Amino acid sequence: MTERDMTLGRDYQQFADNLDGWLLSEKLEDVRAYWDGAQAWTRGGNIIRLPERIRAELPQGVALDGGIFCGRGNFYEARTAVLHGHWTPRCQFWCYDAPDASGIWSQRMAAAAAIYSRVVEYRTFPGWRETNAWLAEIQADRGEGIVARRDDVAGYERGRTDYLIKIKEFLK
Repeated sequence: MTERDMTLGRDYQQFADNLDGWLLSEKLEDVRAYWDGAQAWTRGGNIIRLPERIRAELPQGVALDGGIFCGRGNFYEARTAVLHGHWTPRCQFWCYDAPDASGIWSQRMAAAAAIYSRVVEYRTFPGWRETNAWLAEIQADRGEGIVARRDDVAGYERGRTDYLIKIKEFLK
């Protein structure tokens, strides 16, 4: 398992189109993790030695794409957990896709939510002003940004995709 097997987004600046019909979720400042149904992996293909409390919550035999998140502004805590095994109660696996589920992203997220409790919440793109206000709120609370996804593409995409973009700066 490596980053070639995971969906990877692009920065918004590379795109000129609007986001009408796209879905937005918070971009978690986490250590990327892929649960293959039995084991967790980093983007670099290294095994993540999850503590039993996290392993016990993850669905066996079902792949989830996500990350180890310890709360806004706590990236280094997540990194320390993954690299050195110093897991705090704040460290959790958060899901933001279900690679083996069928359908468009919102359908895959519904499938993930039916079997796992920590899935990112999302909303339909409300417009530039509202998106910028939400971004300001996230960043004021030490968060990273927003992820926008097209929801009309069926199936999990592996590698870099134009259907997932990262928003870390104010738009328009």
